[in-house]
Amino acid sequence: LLFDAALRAARARAMCDSDAALRRLNAISRHSTGARGGGCCGGAATSGGDVDSARGNDAGASGGDGCGCGCAARGGAGGDDGAAASASACACPSTCACMQPCSRSGAPSRCATAAAGAGAAGGSERITDGERNLAMERAKATFKVRELTLYLDGGAKITAFREKAMRELEALPVFRQDDRFDLTRPESRKRTMEKVRGLYRAFVKDARSEGGLDMRRARLEAAGLLDPGWFTRNGVHFGLFMGAISGQGTQEQQQEWLPQVFMLSIFGCFGMTELGHGSHVRGLETVATYIPESQEFDIHSPTLTATKWWIGGAGQTATHCSVFARLVVDGDDKGVHCFVVQLRDTETHAPMPGVSVGDCGAKMGRNGLDNGWIQFHHVRIPREQMLMKHAQVSPEGVYTKPPRAAAAYGALILGRAHMVKDSYDVLKAALTIVIRYTCVRRQGEPFREGEPEPQILNYTSMQARLLPTLAQCYAFYFTSRFMIDMLDRFNEKDGGGGGGDDAEAAEMLPDLHATSAGLKAYCTWYTLEAIEKCRQCCGGHGYSGYAGLAAMFADFAVQCTWEGDNTVMALQTARYLVSSLRKLRDGQEVQGSVRYLAEKLPASWDAATAAQVRDPRRQLVALRFQAATLVRAAVAALDERTAAGASETEAWNATAVPLLRASKAHVYYNMASFFVHGVEARMADEAEDPSLADSGVGAICKTLCDLFVLHYMADTMGYFLRSSFMSPTQADLIDREVAASFVPVRANAVPLVDAFNLSDFVLNSPLGRYDGVSHGRRPCTALPPARGTAAVPRTRLVCRAVPSGPIAPTDARHIRTAPLRSACTRRTSSRCGGRRTARPRRRTLKRRSSRCSRAPTWAAATTATTLTTTTTTAASRRARLGRPVGLWRRRKRHVMP
Repeated sequence: LLFDAALRAARARAMCDSDAALRRLNAISRHSTGARGGGCCGGAATSGGDVDSARGNDAGASGGDGCGCGCAARGGAGGDDGAAASASACACPSTCACMQPCSRSGAPSRCATAAAGAGAAGGSERITDGERNLAMERAKATFKVRELTLYLDGGAKITAFREKAMRELEALPVFRQDDRFDLTRPESRKRTMEKVRGLYRAFVKDARSEGGLDMRRARLEAAGLLDPGWFTRNGVHFGLFMGAISGQGTQEQQQEWLPQVFMLSIFGCFGMTELGHGSHVRGLETVATYIPESQEFDIHSPTLTATKWWIGGAGQTATHCSVFARLVVDGDDKGVHCFVVQLRDTETHAPMPGVSVGDCGAKMGRNGLDNGWIQFHHVRIPREQMLMKHAQVSPEGVYTKPPRAAAAYGALILGRAHMVKDSYDVLKAALTIVIRYTCVRRQGEPFREGEPEPQILNYTSMQARLLPTLAQCYAFYFTSRFMIDMLDRFNEKDGGGGGGDDAEAAEMLPDLHATSAGLKAYCTWYTLEAIEKCRQCCGGHGYSGYAGLAAMFADFAVQCTWEGDNTVMALQTARYLVSSLRKLRDGQEVQGSVRYLAEKLPASWDAATAAQVRDPRRQLVALRFQAATLVRAAVAALDERTAAGASETEAWNATAVPLLRASKAHVYYNMASFFVHGVEARMADEAEDPSLADSGVGAICKTLCDLFVLHYMADTMGYFLRSSFMSPTQADLIDREVAASFVPVRANAVPLVDAFNLSDFVLNSPLGRYDGVSHGRRPCTALPPARGTAAVPRTRLVCRAVPSGPIAPTDARHIRTAPLRSACTRRTSSRCGGRRTARPRRRTLKRRSSRCSRAPTWAAATTATTLTTTTTTAASRRARLGRPVGLWRRRKRHVMP
């Protein structure tokens, strides 16, 4: 089924076989290398012709020695009319995912994936313009890329785990990427569950090894970038469902349920959102009525809007659900509590009595996840299936309320905190693609006479769009690191899971909840906009699904609405700010992220020089002023409405806009604080450790921090000017410093994304390849074989037999001997702009079977993104397949090579 779908998609995308199309392709790819041999890793390339329609050259013999590092050392080809050329220079980059040392340069190799593709195709290529451009970009680095990678990962050990995780995922057949964008929804879901099972074995192995937790995190990050649908399905089961049990269940309940969760004996989902209520948890309508006579709960959906909706895993796979429902005891509504309810029989997978489940159907992204709906019709469950770590119902029906109601939502706090890290991971992948591509792509009139067309990233308009986004991505890194540390400290004091009675943990919980909610909102909002910005910066090529950015946007969009709508989350942060300021007015103390509200603010900013503008302390003073005054203004407006007779709800609704401004200012002040403190800590480490002194990591991070803070200040300059905190002269000085920051960040743009250390397999985008060969490459596939040295007659296939069995990607003999099914047709249109029409012809299979070419088409041989024919002379067919394989009708028109 996968093969047939891929072949149909390839035929649908087949391009017109016109001379103009061929010229356009050659103009893009600049060359089509002749016969190749040997490959990389020490093999020598054989001589061969080079057909270049764009340049009109017939290049002579080319050769190149492998560099011994596992990468494809590029052999040169050049000259007119058969002039021979050879090259043996090593093109190994300075950093690598595989970290195999290069025997020539001593530098590690990056291109394990590229080498595998080039070697399978039959040899090495000459250096392309894209490779040359990226090599020049990497030579301009003012810091050690590997040192920055180690710093971002948290040490050499974590980096080794991440690189190992990417290599192992690439080796797993279930994580194949060549057909990802062409899978149907059922195929995506089947593949997702295969990945859940496949990685489960790896997770079990990690748990038994040293450093297993770090290795598991590395696998989660890499696999999450490869397939967000898998990440969500795995996270719903092991994160939300298991987190609800571990965070809200008693010790006995955990001992009963967690082994089944770990062993995948049951598949769980998280049933909070309803058709009528999502972020407003207190408005949920599902009812759980306690029946003391039988010591059971009656779970019921009283209305249509009480239907559980968008429940990940409920559509087809989940057997159990952590259901959030209103607890009713003796007719009294006790609020929302969590219950474990079985949805399907674990043997037959049929819905349990009283449970109606269905699929929500097509959605914007993450099609590998089976989101579904659930309705309960007076489903009875034992009393023990109410999670009672915080609130209890005795057998007699006596209700004991929890000491802290907010502790019941510990699983949500965990998810929101990690969504900041998700924003960083996704944004760094998008930036890696677009920055590499904008350094490879040349477009427009040269800046100076005699120069080539400029790289896209050299346009200041492009720098103004991308470089602040790169700085923001690094700000997300420092913010996510702080949030995870804060969450770990809370779990240590609280006993894990959002529960416990530790007084310090109780004080941390409100600040943790408000901080995670605000960061979740503004980080995901910004990331979604940034992905679209990156797509637009790739021009028309970014619109292709195979560029990876369109799917990334569709998959990430849900982050702005699930686990709390972003606007609601931002207003929750604002509510915490209002309560904190009112506490200060009442003489109470505040802590955590709102301590700045108690500090005295200056009347104006004292920065007068460029050095003072870049002073981090002065930068934080400005952002602190903005956040504190906006909070005070919002509270004043709220109090004014309340004093005028409005209810609290009416006053809150009327002041929502200033409350959102205060929330955003608070979030960005905290992000800037995390960034500044992180950079200062790094620079202090470099001052103390001689081995880090010349790494340059602290300096480049300081430059990024300045760009992030000053760019945000420039964007919100209107408020600073309106409040007379800054003068127009200071505003002009900030604009000049923002422009000045573009220079070092532009020079280090490619090294800065290289430091993210994402392999080509994980990026899965031909535009973001490490070697810069964006044109003529397809996501994670081997190159088609080279054409022979002789002139290649262009032909058109009349009828073909389509292989239906398993096919090796690069071996034509496998295709030749694969089982066949009839696909003989008569073409009725020769040049139709990529569309081909065909109608079956009766009595042709037997009579024309000798004319059915069984030669391979590269639609079957590589991926669903290619459709080509091969050489059609009898000699070439005999040389390639060992014997003649039928007849082809020849035409004068060309087809796409």
